[in-house]
Amino acid sequence: MLTTEGTVEFRAHWAAGGRSGDQHELSRFLREDGAWRYLDAV
Repeated sequence: MLTTEGTVEFRAHWAAGGRSGDQHELSRFLREDGAWRYLDAV
């Protein structure tokens, strides 16, 4: 059975110009015609 839905957890930390920050996202994907398509972030 093929998986048709998936999630990816993304974390990034950055520093530039004396400032720093981070980004955290849980992205949802859907498989259509054999390719993964980004849906949205939750």
